[in-house]
Amino acid sequence: MQWNATTYMEFEAQRNIAIIDLIQKVKPFLQKCESILDVGCGPANSTRLLAENFPNASLLGIDNSTSMLKKAKSLETTNCIFRFCDVNNDLLKVRQKFDLIFANASLHWIHNQEKFFKEVLQLLEPSGVLAVQIPLDTTSLFHQTLQNLAKDFGLESKDIRAFYSLQRNEYYDILVQHFQEVVLWESTYIHPLENIESILRWYRGSGLRAYLEIVRDKEAFENELLKRLQQQIQPQKNGNVLLAIPRLFFIAKKATT
Repeated sequence: MQWNATTYMEFEAQRNIAIIDLIQKVKPFLQKCESILDVGCGPANSTRLLAENFPNASLLGIDNSTSMLKKAKSLETTNCIFRFCDVNNDLLKVRQKFDLIFANASLHWIHNQEKFFKEVLQLLEPSGVLAVQIPLDTTSLFHQTLQNLAKDFGLESKDIRAFYSLQRNEYYDILVQHFQEVVLWESTYIHPLENIESILRWYRGSGLRAYLEIVRDKEAFENELLKRLQQQIQPQKNGNVLLAIPRLFFIAKKATT
């Protein structure tokens, strides 16, 4: 699937809210923060916020999208370098240690979740911290509507790249095996958007891409999706609509030895 940095960044301010929240939450867990790995850095919206909050740290942003990395590199973020990396296969090729590994809205694209955590441990310094935010897409109104529509268009789940995220209890069971301290929480973010068409534009930059790449009649698919969303989402008095996105967060701290 091809990412489009411009499409993704259309709603940058709204997407950044969860990043800012996670950065503030992780600060008390860090004994020091001289080096940061931003996993799935995308167009560097997360990397820039990390650089602003940890101005003395060196940052490495990795992603497997050339479009996203081109945008990231164009921003000339201080103390940051960006590198192509397929986290599913090549994470350990990074070959350095970090005080903080940050994964915002990227972990659910990683095939083998348990393998990822084991590799993260090898890249973390003693007392290093992993901080993660995952959209809970399977529970959102948009994705439930999208999945039902896909079935009506003859698309099967095997035809579409699925999200690989686990349930919160599954994450907890894995994390406590490897990390000294684990904290999890969930929050639902309410994003006021101009209209229901804006919801489609939001997801064209993320989860809708996989469906549009394989459906034969993209226009008919999007038109029917819009129609179904209009039937379920009531505009506010000012005409805006509210996009609710539930998100899972966790922070895991490595033992000192």
